[in-house]
Amino acid sequence: MRSRWNDAETRALEELDRLVYASRLIGAETSLVVWGGGNTSIKTSERDHRNRPVGVLRVKGSGSDLKSIQRKDFPGVRMEDIRALLDRQDMDDQEMVSYLARALQEPGGPRPSIETLLHGFLDAKSVVHTHADAIVSLTNNDRAADTLEGVYGKDVIALDYRRPGFRISREVADAIAARPDARALVLAKHGTITWGPTVREAYEATIELITRAEAAIAERKTGRRVFGGPRVPILPPTRRSTMDPRSPSSSRRWTRRMFHWSGRPRPTTRSTPSACPASWASIAPTIPPPSRARSSEASATSSVTTPPTSMPTGIRASS
Repeated sequence: MRSRWNDAETRALEELDRLVYASRLIGAETSLVVWGGGNTSIKTSERDHRNRPVGVLRVKGSGSDLKSIQRKDFPGVRMEDIRALLDRQDMDDQEMVSYLARALQEPGGPRPSIETLLHGFLDAKSVVHTHADAIVSLTNNDRAADTLEGVYGKDVIALDYRRPGFRISREVADAIAARPDARALVLAKHGTITWGPTVREAYEATIELITRAEAAIAERKTGRRVFGGPRVPILPPTRRSTMDPRSPSSSRRWTRRMFHWSGRPRPTTRSTPSACPASWASIAPTIPPPSRARSSEASATSSVTTPPTSMPTGIRASS
C-alpha cells in the first residue's frame, strides 16, 4: 500500500481540513475500512462560549463515512472533560455516550464515535484507527502475538480483542504509556491504531504498518497452496469437454419437454432422443389428477404427487 498524501493539495489547508483530507484517503482504501468503519482525530485549541481557549478533540462522528466525510462530521469534545475520566476504572456505554454529549463544544452536534475516548486518552495530537484486512489476516489465529512480533518486532504493541468502549480505551492508553518507543498498536481481530504530531504522520504510519503486513503475507504465500490444493485429480480439458452435455463431442443426450398443465399433464411440444430413464415423460402419466375437493390454491402448494389445477404454458422441465 502506498501513501496518497499530496503536499500540493494540503499546503493551504487548515488543520481540520487536513484531517478531512487524510480521512478521505483512508476511506477510499476499502482494504482499510468499509462504509462507516474506522475513525480519525486531531486535538486543537479553540474558544469556548465564553471566549476562553480550551483544548478540543475533533473526532469522527458516529455513523459518518470516512470516504465522504466533511468538516461538520467531526464533533468537538472538550479535552478537560475527557481527561477527567482517566481516574475512572470502568464506564458502561450508555453512561459514556451521555457524558460525551454533555462535553460537546457545540451542544446538540453529531454524536462522537463510540471510540472517542480511545483517541482522547492518548497524548498524540493526531490519531488514526482502521480495520485493515491485512492486520486482521495476521491476528485472526491462535498465534497472533507471535505472528505480530515476527512481522513488527518491538515496534508495535499487540493487545487481545476487547469490544469498543471505555475499558479498551483505558487499556490502549496504559499500554502506550508503558511503551513510549512503540510506533503503533494492533488490536487483535479488530484493527490498527497509529498516531503522530501531525495528521500526515499519523496517516503515513498507518500506510507503513499495512505495507509491512502485506509484504509478510505475500512472502508466506509464496510457493504455497492457500486452500490446500485439489482433493481429486483434475481432468484434462479434452476429457472435461466430453462430460459437458452442451458440447458437440459429448456422448450424453438430454431430454427437454414442454408441459401444459390442465388437470392432467401431457407433453405438448418437441423432444429429443434421451438416454435418461427418469425423464418427465416417463413419470407424467403416473401423476394422478388433483382432487376436486381441494381448491386450486391448495393444489398449487401441494407436493408433486398432487399438481396444481393450472399452470402457465411454457413451463420447461429438464433432466
